Amino acid sequence: MDISHGKNSNLNSPLIQNYPPIVTCKIHRDADEDSIIQQIDPFKYSKLRGFMFWILVILTCGILYLVDRWFLNVHLAFRFSRTVPAEATHLLVKTQHFLELVPTATKHSKILGNILTFQHHYLQYYFDGKEFLPLYFDVSLSYKKMIDKYSHGYIESEEISELRSLFGICQIIVPLKTIFQLIWEEVLHPFYIFQVFSVGVWYFEQYFLFSGAIICITLISLGTSVFQTRRSMSAIHNLAKRSVQINVLREGNWKTIQSPELVPGDVIEIPQGGEMPCDVVLTSGGCIMDEGTLTGESIPVIKDPLPYLEEPIYNIEHDKRHSLYEGTKVIQTRNYGGSNVVGVVTRTGFSTMKGKMVRSILFPKPNKFKFYRDSMLFVGVLSLIAVTGFLICMPIMIYIGLPLGQVWIRCLDLITITVPPSLPACMNVGTAFAINRLRKSHIFCIAPPRVNVAGKIDIYCFDKTGTLTEDGMILIGVQPCNNRVMDVLYDDPKSIEGHSKKLVECMASCHSLTTVDNKIVGDTQDLQIFNCTGWIFEEPDDEIYEPAVKAVVRPKESGEIPTVFDEQGNVVGMIEAPYELGILHTFHFTSKLKRMGVITKNLKENSFQFYMKGAPEVVMEKCAPDSIPADMKVILGNYTCAGYRVLACAYKALPPIKFSELRSQKLEDLETSLTFLGLIILQNKLKPETMPVIRSLHKVGIKTVMATGDAVLTGISVARECAMIDPEVTVYLGEMHGERLLWQIFRSAYHEGDSEEHELKVEPPWKDHGFEVNYALALTGASLAHMAKLADQGDQDAVIGFKTVLEKCRVFARMSPEHKTLLVERMQELGYLIGMCGDGANDCGALKSADIGISLSEEESSIAAPFTSKVSNISCVITVLREGRCALTTSTQCFKFMFLYSTIQFITVSMLYSMGTGLTNNQFVTFDMITMLPLAITMSKTGPYHKLSKRHPTASLMSVAVLTSVIGQTALETLAQVITYFIASDMNFFKQNDYKAGHPITEFFHCDPNTVLFLMSWVEYEVVCFVFNIGKPWKKPMYTNFWFTILLVFLFAFTFTTILFPPEFIKDLYDLTYMPGYFRGTLVGICVCYGIAAFLFEKYIVHMADAYYRKRRQEKKHAAKVRDLSAKKNLD
Repeated sequence: MDISHGKNSNLNSPLIQNYPPIVTCKIHRDADEDSIIQQIDPFKYSKLRGFMFWILVILTCGILYLVDRWFLNVHLAFRFSRTVPAEATHLLVKTQHFLELVPTATKHSKILGNILTFQHHYLQYYFDGKEFLPLYFDVSLSYKKMIDKYSHGYIESEEISELRSLFGICQIIVPLKTIFQLIWEEVLHPFYIFQVFSVGVWYFEQYFLFSGAIICITLISLGTSVFQTRRSMSAIHNLAKRSVQINVLREGNWKTIQSPELVPGDVIEIPQGGEMPCDVVLTSGGCIMDEGTLTGESIPVIKDPLPYLEEPIYNIEHDKRHSLYEGTKVIQTRNYGGSNVVGVVTRTGFSTMKGKMVRSILFPKPNKFKFYRDSMLFVGVLSLIAVTGFLICMPIMIYIGLPLGQVWIRCLDLITITVPPSLPACMNVGTAFAINRLRKSHIFCIAPPRVNVAGKIDIYCFDKTGTLTEDGMILIGVQPCNNRVMDVLYDDPKSIEGHSKKLVECMASCHSLTTVDNKIVGDTQDLQIFNCTGWIFEEPDDEIYEPAVKAVVRPKESGEIPTVFDEQGNVVGMIEAPYELGILHTFHFTSKLKRMGVITKNLKENSFQFYMKGAPEVVMEKCAPDSIPADMKVILGNYTCAGYRVLACAYKALPPIKFSELRSQKLEDLETSLTFLGLIILQNKLKPETMPVIRSLHKVGIKTVMATGDAVLTGISVARECAMIDPEVTVYLGEMHGERLLWQIFRSAYHEGDSEEHELKVEPPWKDHGFEVNYALALTGASLAHMAKLADQGDQDAVIGFKTVLEKCRVFARMSPEHKTLLVERMQELGYLIGMCGDGANDCGALKSADIGISLSEEESSIAAPFTSKVSNISCVITVLREGRCALTTSTQCFKFMFLYSTIQFITVSMLYSMGTGLTNNQFVTFDMITMLPLAITMSKTGPYHKLSKRHPTASLMSVAVLTSVIGQTALETLAQVITYFIASDMNFFKQNDYKAGHPITEFFHCDPNTVLFLMSWVEYEVVCFVFNIGKPWKKPMYTNFWFTILLVFLFAFTFTTILFPPEFIKDLYDLTYMPGYFRGTLVGICVCYGIAAFLFEKYIVHMADAYYRKRRQEKKHAAKVRDLSAKKNLD
């Protein structure tokens, strides 16, 4: 697929010369959505420009170098010029979330000659003279051609060398930066440059103690950041880099080499008990894999060799049954017919499935959560305040005669005060505490920014089996079919062997079970069905059975196999052939096919059979009509409406099949004119925690949705059982019938009189009832994809219908992994924040796409989701939401506190500078090191409230609640300082500062204005911290936070002691002047009045403003939704 690119507004800088050609690039096979290249602009490095750049760097004392690092357009303008792609030394590559400058390289290929290549996110591309094309090893061949072409290995060493040159070594090497490089990058970050600037200003102000303290904090922060980055990168480096010995077929011989020497197309022997060093397609033999490191699924996965078929084209993403992935472990290998278990290398390095996983870690999707965007805007507001103060204070200080050098230093000091250097660190403390609490609850987080996002989730999607219900299935019974008549339900399959032998044989043989360490393992559903038959499962020795037999099943009554041995103990024959079935070939179950099948051989009768098991609607399509009972629809409907999982079984006799023909058998050729055998009835019981969690989510206004691969009727029944759908609400089912989507009302039971014409409706329910009527929808995955396709075509009715489905549908059934991802992404497009909870097996795409994904996996290393819970029920959802709301509230509170801390100090310092005085070094240290920093850290330790609230915390720092709070509190603290100053200035003891022009300002710090404003502002810091930490409804009361409470009480006691009864050493420490007792009492009264006013304002005024705004916003949002989705209004 080609992507044509025009000029991008982000790149149209007047500093960069425009160049007319448009460069196109095709999508790389192994690129995920976030790595798809949207635009490429070629540039050529200019040595002359580079030389002039370094001259200017020297002349600007390094400032230009910083600007060059921070701004890409400046970097391009000073060092590069636009050019044609063939002459480019660098390419500017734009994707959905990234804009990066990457170097080019020249590689040689026999076929292509010298080609210009580049790497983006470790995926390679090359220029063919017209456009950029992805560079990868193409394995899009038919199964037969794949086996024929690559089964003999490489013969020529030159071909191997060329492949290694093009695709690199077979190893994922994550570059590990040196400590010096990490320090250099951190130091040049704008945050640390601002720290250096601030320390420089404070040094010239002779604030040595405070400067030293900030230097210590900065060094600790720098060291911690470098240590954590180095540790994380080392962990990823060690996780990714692997080297093992491997047997490879080259030049006609098997050789043992190190895995990094492998190239795509190599034929290797699958290492028994080892770890795969690359992605491989299995061409001979079988194996059992542990793929837990990739999927989080602990159940072993059976892999079969590629069938020897002409038509199907091997798809590296979809043919997972035949593919082995790097990083997965080989539990056991199976060689059939004495052949080695071998495969062909398809992908190496970063192109592998594990490489894709590593790339997703190295290049995560940028977080677009509103809170983080607003935080940068707020920093901009603080900077604007700082510049305003700079411009106001400068002329005043010049007017009173302050030396010009002192004027500049003091004005720059205002900037360091208004934009606190410790802001970023304080903002992340709450998230760190939340992650630690989650870890104690056995919930592990690999994406810290997602914790805050959890506080704003609107809709939560759940997988059914293993998530809402128990992972294991309970066999309710079997209902055989004999001569088109359904028998009664038998709870024990062993009791029907006499009259329904074929159904029992299907249950015992049609599965994907295997043995590991003499224990039968596999899908829990298959295991439950097999165990209920009471049969024996064995994977036999080739000495006893023919090579085609992969497994044997037989009733326990058959006993042990009677055999004849010679004198040396070798098997020479069997006395009598027992009744047993040999499993010759398995067509494994897939979500797409919704069925599976096996070819078996009755070893006693020497007859062949094909058995099928799967979704009833699919299996019955493959059966001969004269074998299906007339009342099957009613029987099936009653089971599914009752919430049972129903599987249908069928079979047919086959002619004899040769061993060499087994791999070329096609499922489509076998599954025709089958004989219907009956039904298997299973039940998934709800987990005890499911219903309380669903009800809790509904109670707080979070909508819940089920996305399951099971039947739609079963999904509806389970949804009603767990209170996801109210029992009184009418449910409409939408299913595809050919090319049409038809709707019907859900019945609690089916009856003989129900006809197809009576039940099905062509018109969707929203056209009859509109949007506001209380009803629910249930939809299949195919129907969802169909509606999404129509909506994408722009038809207005289809758009309305699709939006209505996303709003009203509660059950999405027969959902493939792709359908689940589609559902999540389309809900996000409506502006909702989506949570997803699944078992980590077939939910990986949706877990990754969701704003919050929780994998219920025992594998802590699973990276399918930001959160992984070792508690295998959905109670972890409530825990994550509570912690998310707590962390988001803490971040907002911390930001508000830091904002007020800055404005309080800004007002104080501005007033003092205008009077020719300021704060002393010790006073600054008290504010920053003793008051602000400890409070910001300890206030973040308050835990979440014990239950969820219907109100969501705000995620916007520009919301009415936050703006009302910070503007109102800023006004109150400013008013308090101004009132305090004027009251004090009217008293007899008060002396204005007598600044003498030309003298250093530090000589005039010991004065009454300094003492009064220092004490008043000190109380203000503590008051705003107190009022911002009102706990409910998202956090516990502040008194539950022991260290914060102790610290706040201590600071209040210390501050009021300093005001009322200051010891001499405190006076000396803070350069306090004399204040009479009556003014001290007055100052305490002002502080108390200010505290009460601040508390009442935050508790009531802010709350009322927020409630009014929320109500108006919800009314407008609902009205807009009804207007957009009301079918009647839109259709009139």
